[in-house]
Amino acid sequence: MDDLTPDQVLRVKRLASGALVHARFSDLPSATVMVNKALEEFSYNGLILCLMLWADTVAEAQGLLKDGRGKRVTPVWNNTRTGKTTRNADEVAAPGRWAGRFLAARAARDHDLCEGLIQSIADHPEQFTATVNVMLAASATTLNNIAARAA
Repeated sequence: MDDLTPDQVLRVKRLASGALVHARFSDLPSATVMVNKALEEFSYNGLILCLMLWADTVAEAQGLLKDGRGKRVTPVWNNTRTGKTTRNADEVAAPGRWAGRFLAARAARDHDLCEGLIQSIADHPEQFTATVNVMLAASATTLNNIAARAA
């Protein structure tokens, strides 16, 4: 996010964090407002930073960044309708598949894969928007599951 100043990065971090908190508590209208502000104020760079921050928050909560180097993980997708999980990416819609792969790439600190994944949606506004929404929901759900297990 070389295009953003340190103050702008801080603003995006606040918006991303706020959106994630609202999503965790099922306040999707407020989460959407914060994501839209990131888009309005910082264009797609703001949303890309949101994606990175959400993924890093999940990886940190899962203990995958303890040594600072990251860790290779295999994504597992949850089907919210059936309650079943799968490791087969082909069983998941494209935005969910992308989110799982991005979460795994960020956890592994695989910057090339992260960049490739971002480029794969960068020129497709509808796909980009759907992916941001799924990534936010997946991050919130994962953090809620971690919190429930810890309680």
